[in-house]
Amino acid sequence: MFGVVRNTNNPTVGVFTAVAVGIGTGGPTVQDNDVGTQKGHKVLATTDIVSTLTHGNVKLTATFNPGKITNSTTQAITEAGLFDNTSSNLGANGTSVNMFARQTFSAINVGTADTLTVTWTININ
Repeated sequence: MFGVVRNTNNPTVGVFTAVAVGIGTGGPTVQDNDVGTQKGHKVLATTDIVSTLTHGNVKLTATFNPGKITNSTTQAITEAGLFDNTSSNLGANGTSVNMFARQTFSAINVGTADTLTVTWTININ
């Protein structure tokens, strides 16, 4: 879909269709292939593509409904990643997964009744 992959565990790369969020705090590196400590995973719900012959923008959105990140205590979400696998257990138990991007940010506290929306905008020039 995008033609660029940061790091892959598998020579076959699928369409990047999932977002994972976590509580890892280490900055992104080209060796990353997962979020540090995953707390939620969601298949992308929205894809918006705006393009011309020479460049374009892709906007990907995933919304985590209440109770999908935590059912008990508040989680301080500090990272998000974009993946080509829709498994809820990315990279575990031999699951093949490729990560397109990972970003860390200041903590967003998500409680049991909170909704979190993650939006990736990819500019292709």
